[in-house]
Amino acid sequence: MKVIFIKDFGKIGRKFDIKDVNSGYATNFLIPKGIAIPATPEATKRIETTRATHDAEKKIQGDLLSKSLDSIADSTFTVKTKANEKGHLFAGIHARDIVEAIRTEKGIDIDPAFVGELKGVKTMGEHIIPIVAGGKTIKITLNIVSQ
Repeated sequence: MKVIFIKDFGKIGRKFDIKDVNSGYATNFLIPKGIAIPATPEATKRIETTRATHDAEKKIQGDLLSKSLDSIADSTFTVKTKANEKGHLFAGIHARDIVEAIRTEKGIDIDPAFVGELKGVKTMGEHIIPIVAGGKTIKITLNIVSQ
């Protein structure tokens, strides 16, 4: 049975994919859970139109994100957190903390998924953090200070 996925679903299918799956799996699981719909000719035409609109919006958002990333490249952002006398942090710094610092200081919203590796961020001081979005990578400096 051919179905159109309306949500990402693991390794089975991504949003807007048209896949051939077992009819029992489709009728008993995918369709009742709202993960997929039957691939009728009308639904296929409708999903193609929706996909084109979605792709256009995604391109516009990518262009805006690229301009936003250019404006924060090589900038320094400060995060205040608790640390002991030796400079080790009590709680780790997470991507959402960095995104909040960027939002507070520059007024730019970035998805936390775009923030790169944070393994070495366990002490106070300056750390170089990569931000990867839309095939573009920039580096920002994160300055961690004690509260």
